[in-house]
Amino acid sequence: MSNNMGQTWSLGWKNCGRRHFVALLGVLAAFDARVQDIQGKIDGQIANLAFLKKRLALAENLKEDEAAAERKAVQREMDKAKDAIGVFEKLQKDVKRDWADETKHIIGHVIFLPPIAFSVGEGRYTKDWEIIEIYPDMINRRNFVGNTVNLGQIVAADFKKLMYPHLANPHSFDYPGDCLHRCRGILSDRDMLNPNPKTKNQDAEPTIMAIQNGNGSGLQVGRINNICSVVRRYYNNLPGVSSREVAVLPYTSKSGPFSKPGDSGAGVVAGDGRICGLLTGGDGITETLDITYLTPFDFVIARMKHFGIDSANFFPLADDLA
Repeated sequence: MSNNMGQTWSLGWKNCGRRHFVALLGVLAAFDARVQDIQGKIDGQIANLAFLKKRLALAENLKEDEAAAERKAVQREMDKAKDAIGVFEKLQKDVKRDWADETKHIIGHVIFLPPIAFSVGEGRYTKDWEIIEIYPDMINRRNFVGNTVNLGQIVAADFKKLMYPHLANPHSFDYPGDCLHRCRGILSDRDMLNPNPKTKNQDAEPTIMAIQNGNGSGLQVGRINNICSVVRRYYNNLPGVSSREVAVLPYTSKSGPFSKPGDSGAGVVAGDGRICGLLTGGDGITETLDITYLTPFDFVIARMKHFGIDSANFFPLADDLA
């Protein structure tokens, strides 16, 4: 979709012409990466079992009462690891069986796609969005959990530490029991550029912690920069064009990038669940991206209204679906 530079596509709900399909996980490489993530969990538990067996052997050197307590504790951990391996192996088998075929990733098709444009509207932001029709046999009230970000890739205790790098931070983030961070509300560009002074990063500077879970990088936490960037982009050998963007910085200078190639289009969400914007690109001197750019979501809403789309429900419930 990113090469749409010249025309607006508006495909009616019953249009039978050429369709541009939307696939969950996008290209097959993203699917393979998720399968490898599951294999990584299996390998981690296998390594844990090997360690526990060594602990069990060392228990023979302890006094009898201490050895009995250690054997009991280790056996409990070994049972948990074996159970986890079984769960992950079943999940991997099911995923390979049900999702290896790329055609099964298709969840809908594009019905409205305005051309990419730069320095648009009062905010002078990049216009790069589309509307898709979701197929009800793929996502419906039986399987829809709401607009969420899955936090399960990082252990809960570690993720909470990432969200509160400074002890002065007010606790707007609460780790959910099902690992799904629910989106609720829109964070305006005005609020993004004027963070709560009580919310501080590790350098005691006001900040907004941002979350994204893209195809390329997986779950990441970063910091929204409160100074807008002016980005110059080049497309199809055309002269460079400038546009404003909101920058998201890495968690720290040593933590790695907030995004990687393949993350474009991912939603960026604040700790309190408000949607910040859509990830549009990045910049850096390495293969990874030192700085990530996003377009504020309230700008996207304004452009939708410009095209007469003013009744969108951004936070549907399962009962709202067919």
